[in-house]
Amino acid sequence: MAIRKILLRFMQIVGPSFWFVAGLACHASAGTILYSYHSICLTGCTNIGLRAGSIVGGTIGLQSALVVPNGTISARFEFSPGPIASFDLSFGDQTIKGPSAGVPVGGSITLNASTSAATSFGLDAGSTAMEGTEALFSDSNWAVLVPLVPFGPVLGGFGTLTRMTPISEPATIVVVSSAMLGLFLVRIVRR
Repeated sequence: MAIRKILLRFMQIVGPSFWFVAGLACHASAGTILYSYHSICLTGCTNIGLRAGSIVGGTIGLQSALVVPNGTISARFEFSPGPIASFDLSFGDQTIKGPSAGVPVGGSITLNASTSAATSFGLDAGSTAMEGTEALFSDSNWAVLVPLVPFGPVLGGFGTLTRMTPISEPATIVVVSSAMLGLFLVRIVRR
């Protein structure tokens, strides 16, 4: 009888905490999910200190609440953090960081079924060509517009956007484990 009371008390105390932990694990965390951008330079590369074939890239942070399977994230040309929470792109000697008071970003990104990569994207990042460097980049090509370069834009090729922030597994293990433990304890108590 004493064992039964102990097990019942254990279930009353520990059971809710398992579900609490499971709920926390299931809840989408607030914050930013980082994706890496990679491409190569094709033409005009010397204008930004690169050779043809040099790698360019950086990171793009998306609001985690918007990162859903097969979802499309769109942003107006915004100066303050919006759906695209951050970006840090390096094209040779040109770096574009933002969004901030002077560096806006706009465009859209469509994610695959696992959110591990973008199936398509097209973004415009940076200030206007009159004020500073601007990068137009997509899954098929990119261009960096540098106002002080008289030879036209620097152009690049195919690009990828791949998730860097690990994909958190649902709390399946916690939920199943707690359910199994609960069933096991109920079975012991009923004996």
